[in-house]
Formats: sequence, structure tokens, C-alpha cells
Amino acid sequence: MRGLRHVFFFSKQMKAPAVTSNYPCPQGREALYLEGRTSRGKVRGGKSVQEKILVVDDEPTILEFVRINLEKNGFQVITASEGTQALRLAQEERPSCVLLDVMLPGLDGFEVLRELRKTLYMPVIMLTAKDDDIDKILGLELGADDYVTKPFNPRELVARIKAILRRVDKTVANVKTDEELLTVGE
Repeated sequence: MRGLRHVFFFSKQMKAPAVTSNYPCPQGREALYLEGRTSRGKVRGGKSVQEKILVVDDEPTILEFVRINLEKNGFQVITASEGTQALRLAQEERPSCVLLDVMLPGLDGFEVLRELRKTLYMPVIMLTAKDDDIDKILGLELGADDYVTKPFNPRELVARIKAILRRVDKTVANVKTDEELLTVGE
């Protein structure tokens, strides 16, 4: 696949890669992403940092419901109601995770996901009423990390977000300052 980059982290003591990722990433973005990641509640530069979640849905009631539940669980929330706005906010805000509806005005959620994967790496959870198997498979094959259908339990959604962020945090924690980053691919 053109533009697909494999990232390998080698420690000086290890002979095999500690972590691999095959998300499409533009050259140099992997290091920028890793430098910017922090865990919720950890301190960076003397300040407590909250995980930022981008919620993308064209239904105001869903946006508000998800925002309230995420904020209640300690997340910072930014919202978008259409695809191009979501892409702009993802570039500007660099959220820790994106919750993405499929049926959006303008660019649909699948197209937003394709565009996100061309330039950025961040976990994406599809949050949508489209519950056909083909839609779930398409979302996951395009690079979504999880797929949740509406109606959904807000506690389960929060648990899924936390699980994905834990996995991302462990990946980043495995990279030490004395480790080397080797990028293979176009």
C-alpha cells in the first residue's frame, strides 16, 4: 500500500523490535506524535494534562450527551458537526482520540477516516447508527480502532476509550530516550 509506514522501536539492549505500527504516517510525524503523548492526569511542564477527545456527529443531542459523559470522566472534549470541520480540528487540536460518526454532511465518516490516516495517527472509534456488518468491516479495514453502534451505553464507550488510550500509552512508554527510531517504507 502506497504511503504505508512501518515504525520499529529498537532499544540498544534488544535485537528485535519492541513495538510495530502499520498506520499510514507521513515522514517525521511518528516522532512528533510520540513526543506529544501524555497520560490523563500526568504532569507535563508543571501542569496537569487531560486527554482531549474529538467527537464528530451531526446530531446536536448526541454531541451534547457524549460531551457530558466524557467530561464527567475527566476528558477534555472538542466537537465537530461535519467532516471538513473534523479534519481541521484534528490537525489543529491533535486530540488523543476521535469518536467519528459515519453519516455526516459533506464528507462522510469513512472519507474523514481515510483522510485522517493519510496525515495523522490517533485512535479512532467509529460511533454510528450504521450497524450492518459490511459497514463495521469497512470502518475497521480503513483504520478505525473500534466500532460502536448507536444506541450505546455511555459507560461502555468511556471504557473503550480508556482501553484504547491505555494501549497507546503503553506503546509510547516502551520507547525510551536512548532508543532509536527506524522507519521503513515510502
